[in-house]
Amino acid sequence: MKTALIITLIVLGFFTLSQIYMATNQSETQAYSVIRSEKDFEIRFYPSRTMASITSSAKSYKELSSTVVLTVLCQEKRFEKTRK
Repeated sequence: MKTALIITLIVLGFFTLSQIYMATNQSETQAYSVIRSEKDFEIRFYPSRTMASITSSAKSYKELSSTVVLTVLCQEKRFEKTRK
């Protein structure tokens, strides 16, 4: 019972620290222009931006996702073989 309590407290501690880090971390903010400013709000313009992109010959999302899963599984098997 003590072991479970200690593990739970450690997990909660890591969770709390990660939340504090995420709240205080200076993350990248996208540039914008203020179009109109009122008392309680602003209307902003954000230029278009690509957050992430990939290239693939897959014809559908299902085909793409199964390819990614298979690639990851193959890489894990290669990694396991090199560890032995």
